[in-house]
Amino acid sequence: MHPPVSTPKTLLRKTILPRWPLACRGLASVLIILGVRGGLHAQTSPVPLLPVKLADYSPALPAHFLLPAVVQQDNTPADNPITNAGATLGRVLFYDKRLSANQTVSCSSCHRQQSGFSDPRPFSIGLAGGLTDRNSMGLTNARWYQRRSFFWDERAATLEVQVLQPIQNSIEMGLSLPTLVSRLSGETFYADLFTAAFGSSTINSERISRALAQFVRSLASTRSKYDLGVGVNFSNFSPEENLGRRLFNGETGTATCAQCHGTDNFSSGPRINNNGLENPYRDKGVGAVSGRAQDEGLFKVPSLRNVALTAPYMHDGRFATLEAVVEFYNSGVVAHPNLSPPLRARPPAPGALRLNLTAAEKAALVAFMKTLTDTALAADERFADPFPTITFHDADLDRDGRIGLNELTRVVELFNTRYGHGPIRTGSYAVATEATEDGFVVDLGHSIDSTVTLSRYHAADSNRNGKIDLTELARVIEFYNYRSGVIRTGAYHANTGTEDGFEPGP
Repeated sequence: MHPPVSTPKTLLRKTILPRWPLACRGLASVLIILGVRGGLHAQTSPVPLLPVKLADYSPALPAHFLLPAVVQQDNTPADNPITNAGATLGRVLFYDKRLSANQTVSCSSCHRQQSGFSDPRPFSIGLAGGLTDRNSMGLTNARWYQRRSFFWDERAATLEVQVLQPIQNSIEMGLSLPTLVSRLSGETFYADLFTAAFGSSTINSERISRALAQFVRSLASTRSKYDLGVGVNFSNFSPEENLGRRLFNGETGTATCAQCHGTDNFSSGPRINNNGLENPYRDKGVGAVSGRAQDEGLFKVPSLRNVALTAPYMHDGRFATLEAVVEFYNSGVVAHPNLSPPLRARPPAPGALRLNLTAAEKAALVAFMKTLTDTALAADERFADPFPTITFHDADLDRDGRIGLNELTRVVELFNTRYGHGPIRTGSYAVATEATEDGFVVDLGHSIDSTVTLSRYHAADSNRNGKIDLTELARVIEFYNYRSGVIRTGAYHANTGTEDGFEPGP
């Protein structure tokens, strides 16, 4: 059984709870999420939980980020600096599923905080179950990219241009910008957030773009083991990590890593590179955009910040581990006419470079790259989902550890709200492959018309005591999944015509 709901760590914004005493805001926030305000009515639109005092999204940078080599990589435009209010708005937009046509996916669906704001799958799943054609690049330290362009093929000239494209992509989020603006304009809390960020409640695509870009640029990794070591000559490193650092920087051995992943940001400078993955390239990268043979196989070089969290690797997610990446550069680079100079064999030898690293050297390189992991960023509440997670116990309104028949209505409405009225497959409790902690998974592979609506809940009350406990509720879900397969949990419906209240979909 789930424990009782705990009071949220953060307080609601004053615009959401303007008059309630401080001590009441924790409970009030739970009730708002449940839609309990002046009666037991479902909250059909999720509301973010945000601190009253804005978080700081532009803290002072460490000294090694103020060196010219890093400063010149900063792609922040003069007319869109990071502000606390702008990045806060961007955070809400980043996690809001309203930004997709069927309200089932958000930017964060493909850029997960715990995964270095990348996707642990080779290809991401879009709003209707389709797969993207490239791996979702990690967003950590996207602010520092000297070429300023975005996407693997650099087709977006700026981050402000890039952030709007997945929203409009038919596979990813599938929403037109006019519809997006109209949808957000219908939410009162967005009026407050836009006013705080831009001085008025006007919502338009340019402001959405600017806010999202501010939030993405605020994802700065500056607290890794590497960062702690800069000022102490890496005395905090193990011998293996220091060997890996020297190999990476070309101070010993044959590796050329730093020539493409330079500076303390570990990203490329003015060059874009072909890293010899294959010849010919199935995905031509920049060449597919320009149509020029000399651009085939050129791809953006991402920062290695948080690289231990961003597997799988490369634009197509072909390498599952850092060990596999190191071995590729050690022995697997393919000769290609556009191969970047650091990966070419040393004259007079032809073809691609072979590093001939020992097992210990390869392990040392992996160990060094793991020092770039910023666990603080991966858990930082400033960058976390502001929309509360809903679980079964959130429907236990009277906190008696049991769910009455009237409360079960809330379960259905809450999950319908959480997944934006999309198709939901109810599986056995928390065992599905993509299971959430509550046991529900979005089923994007079936038609939204495959619906089951819930009406008379008493059939689930196996002991006929008028209440449904959490054990019974789990069994209900298992039973209906067995009986009807894919179902959609909808709002209470009294006349479905079946004795148990579920109506099988077509």
